[in-house]
Amino acid sequence: MRVGDNLPVGILLVTSKNNTLVEYATGTLDNQLFVSRYLLELPQKKELERIIEMEIAKK
Repeated sequence: MRVGDNLPVGILLVTSKNNTLVEYATGTLDNQLFVSRYLLELPQKKELERIIEMEIAKK
């Protein structure tokens, strides 16, 4: 990280036999801060789930 960078956000991507789960790991970030600074740039959870499911279907 560089001076002035926002705190990092983790993205958890989980797949199991019939389920795909995407979660944002925000650690100690306030939820309002997360939405105002990060969510505008990050894809929605459902969009990431759709991408994962499409990739799994290719195999």
